[in-house]
Amino acid sequence: MPKGFFRFSAGLVLLACAVVLLLPSISTCPPDKKSRARSLAQNILLATRLYANEYGGQLPPPSKTGNAATIQVLMGNNPKQIIFLESDLPMKPGDDYLDPWGQPFQVTIDDSKISVRSYGKNQQDDQGEKDDLVETHTFKPPSTVSGH
Repeated sequence: MPKGFFRFSAGLVLLACAVVLLLPSISTCPPDKKSRARSLAQNILLATRLYANEYGGQLPPPSKTGNAATIQVLMGNNPKQIIFLESDLPMKPGDDYLDPWGQPFQVTIDDSKISVRSYGKNQQDDQGEKDDLVETHTFKPPSTVSGH
């Protein structure tokens, strides 16, 4: 066997060991802020769907005072005191649900549609463009069963 073969093999084994040791730390890196924002926005949508299922298809009442009241309804301030949404993020005064950039998510509830928006890194309303993130869900109105 050539002289350098064992040195090359030992180097290859060391490289393989380094990859195996570093792989878990690479795969457990925290998600980027945009991915985290999308996940949090989807959590709000899911919480709203769970609320609607529990309350016969009714959406949380839209708030004229901002997102805090809607978020509080989803976080347990509802007639049955059911928690549909939890947060591991710090809350601003008024209990807004914050995106990864520290700004409140914009939650809009219409008759059968909910939209959750993060203004993104630039923290400006770009009308859903540029770095804004918008998640939307349209609900079917509750079906009515007529008595026969």
